[in-house]
Amino acid sequence: MSNSMITIISIIVPIFSLIIGAYYQKQRDRLLLEQETFFQKKRDNYFKVIEPIISMISNSKNSQEQGKVVSKILSNEYRKEVLSLSLYGNDEVVKAFNDMFQLIYDKEKYNENVSLLIPFLGKVLLEMRKELGNKNTKIDEFQILEFLIKDIKEMKSENFQKYKDIKRYLKYKK
Repeated sequence: MSNSMITIISIIVPIFSLIIGAYYQKQRDRLLLEQETFFQKKRDNYFKVIEPIISMISNSKNSQEQGKVVSKILSNEYRKEVLSLSLYGNDEVVKAFNDMFQLIYDKEKYNENVSLLIPFLGKVLLEMRKELGNKNTKIDEFQILEFLIKDIKEMKSENFQKYKDIKRYLKYKK
């Protein structure tokens, strides 16, 4: 090979390498940005979907506030958020959310006893927590809500068997 050919190749190869590297870096950055945007949308959706349920539990003694929460849950806007959860949430989050709402829909089992809803809400929050990055969490359905409910330990001991029975019932119903 002539010296001029070696010189041209030694110039062209690094330039092509730079162009290919820049292209792959741009594609990688675009993919990371899309993933971050998707993650943020999912996180925002989770908060919008869970907020009325937390309000329901927090204001369980105030019937006027309960009415507002129920109206919000029945609104089209909320149903759109729940649909987004069904589309974007992982399987475990969707299953936990479905179990919680099956309990709400089944008035005979639920009997409007908000305390029975607590472990189901806790399960939803745990699954969201796992999906949003804390996969090795060691807390249970009740511990994740201790900051929110003053007498949750007593509720756990009072309703734990009912919770297990309802969980079994919901699985049987499917």
